[in-house]
Amino acid sequence: MRIWLYAVGTLVVGMAAGIGTAWYEVELTPRQFEPNNMTVAAFEARQHEAEKLGAKVEAVDGTTFDFGTAQRNSKDKHIFLIRNIGDEPLTLTKGSSSCKCTLSELKQGTISPGESSEVALEWHLTTEGEQFRQTAEIYTNDPRQPTLLFVVQGSVIDWVRLEPRELVLSDVSGSEGTQVGFSLYGFQVDRLAVVEHRFEHPETAGYFDLTFVEQDPSNLEMTPAPSALLRGTLTVKPGLPLGPLNQTIHLKTDIEQAPELELPISGSVVGDISVVGTGLFRQQTNLLTLGQVDGEKGIETTLRILVKGPYRQDVRFKIKEVDPPDVLIVQLGESVPINNGAVYMHPLTISVPKGSRPVARMGFDREDYGRIVIETTHPDTSLLRIGVRFAVK
Repeated sequence: MRIWLYAVGTLVVGMAAGIGTAWYEVELTPRQFEPNNMTVAAFEARQHEAEKLGAKVEAVDGTTFDFGTAQRNSKDKHIFLIRNIGDEPLTLTKGSSSCKCTLSELKQGTISPGESSEVALEWHLTTEGEQFRQTAEIYTNDPRQPTLLFVVQGSVIDWVRLEPRELVLSDVSGSEGTQVGFSLYGFQVDRLAVVEHRFEHPETAGYFDLTFVEQDPSNLEMTPAPSALLRGTLTVKPGLPLGPLNQTIHLKTDIEQAPELELPISGSVVGDISVVGTGLFRQQTNLLTLGQVDGEKGIETTLRILVKGPYRQDVRFKIKEVDPPDVLIVQLGESVPINNGAVYMHPLTISVPKGSRPVARMGFDREDYGRIVIETTHPDTSLLRIGVRFAVK
């Protein structure tokens, strides 16, 4: 009986152990194929995340543009195209640049997946060498390409060269005028001609004449040797307003590859009439610099208009224009003979009154300054111009 009970117990224990082992194996089997004991759903979600691209940048047609050969001092631009081939927004930020770089048509510098945007590079070929290269960096949130370096390069040539590049005319007589010469050289061209010219400032354009004469360049000792030569002559007629001379000639030649050329003209016009003043006034340019003016205090200074020559006793002055008229107050005084009557002096008082409104006319260009224009009865000098550089705070 005892043996039989022992046998039965052993059988029951064995069956239980077998069932437990089978259950454990069945329960464990799927987990043997799940990484880190993750569920299948969690594993698939992680795999999907791993397959996402994020923001991915592509420079369509590359990041380098070779413009070939261009005329020195010409200006141009090129459009690079950037595309987001990822599945998250691509952000762009301008980095360092050796040329003018603009990000166009960007909303806060962001490109949505599948969309594109433009990067415009502009350059000015002012280099003296024969090769040109400028770059611009664009930073991205693509970890594979955090920086895009755009390059513009090419060769520089002078099909047409202007010398000198600026005409400086010091102390031009307002009653006599003057003449000055310059040259246009052509390279790798059979001939050279000016087909059009214009003066930038029409108010004084009538005081200038421009002529050109074609000459033989073969006797010139220049490297490289020009193949064509034009000698230009600028004639300044009498009657220009006294003071600074500011004009620019725009020249267009028959060489299609060459851009429009610019020839700045600067200097001063002098005559029987001159303006002198304190250290705030520059006689060479007829420019009065008042600087920063306290609007609660104002400021006042006096210049002196001096007249010499045969008309000194008869010349009269009249204020023609003041800009800004409500801030600059200009008054002419009675003339006084000095140096035994050799010169007549006319005081000119210029003030910014107390309580004047804010004004910003400091600028870096004479066109930005305040302005005083005075009419005269002198037969050779009809206008007198004075610039006023100041700001009221």
